[in-house]
Order: sequence, then C-alpha cells, then structure tokens
Amino acid sequence: YLHNSGLYYLQRFAASSKQFRSVMQRKIDRSCQHHAEQRRDDCTALLDALIVKFETVGLLNDEGYARSMVITLRRRGLSERAILMKLQNRGLSESRIREALATFNAENRTDPTQSDFHAALRLAQKKKIGPYSNGALAYDKSLSVFARAGFSFDVARRVLDMNTESLSDGQDDY
Repeated sequence: YLHNSGLYYLQRFAASSKQFRSVMQRKIDRSCQHHAEQRRDDCTALLDALIVKFETVGLLNDEGYARSMVITLRRRGLSERAILMKLQNRGLSESRIREALATFNAENRTDPTQSDFHAALRLAQKKKIGPYSNGALAYDKSLSVFARAGFSFDVARRVLDMNTESLSDGQDDY
C-alpha cells in the first residue's frame, strides 16, 4: 500500500526526498491511528526502504528537482534569495540550490545580477508596475512588491526607474 501510494503521489507531484518523506510520514501516522495493529516504527522502516528504492530507480532525484524548480521559479519572476528560501523549505540543501542556480545562469549565459534583473522585469510585467505600469500603484508600494519578492533595493530601483522607451530600445537586453 505504501509503495503504491508513493508512486501515485510522485505521478501527480514533483517532490524532493525530504518533502516526499514528510507527506508519506503523515500518511503513515493517519494509518497507524486507524489501525491499532500497525506499528509506526515498522512503517517508518518501510518508508526508509521505499525512499532508497525510489532514489535508486530515479523517481526521487533531488538534483533534477532543484534544477527544474529553479527554471520554473526564475520564469515566474522570483529572485535568487526567494528561490533559496523556497527550496530550502522543501528540504534541499543550500549548496544543491546554488549549484542549480549556477547551472541555470550558465545555460542562459547570464551572470547572477543580470538573472535577478530579468526576473525582476518579469515580476514587474506580471504585477503591472515600473515600466509596465498604468500609474495605479505608487512608487513606494511598487518598491515593497520587489522587497517582498526578495530583490535588492538596487535591482528594484533600476526596474522602477525604467520607462517604456528603455524597454523598446533594448537597453537592458530583455
């Protein structure tokens, strides 16, 4: 049952090993509450063996998960700092996340500051602020949007100070 449940979960969601362990451990806890004959320690040992099996087969791959999440989160307009926090909360190590970020930057031939700038532009476009603004949101409120997204003040100010002409001129290579 645990094996089939784990397969079903991984078919629907990408997950890190730690995240998968957490979800399956909650399932074990619920099952042990309803079935008094089950021992939690035995089920946890089965879960450990299942995780090793899934890692061996390639169903759980933290490196691949980190790479795909970095690509997804960058396209969504998240800063490097926000990506680090989000993926660390999902159980990935900082070194693995930084390696995935470096791989992303190398594949896209950008340095980290340019990558953050492009992500900030995506966020500005999504939130309709800065050069994409219709003038509805004040400068300080727009700045707070970037701060909550984890961007530095310099990057936020650079994007907010842009106008539509600088976007169309291709000055910032976006």
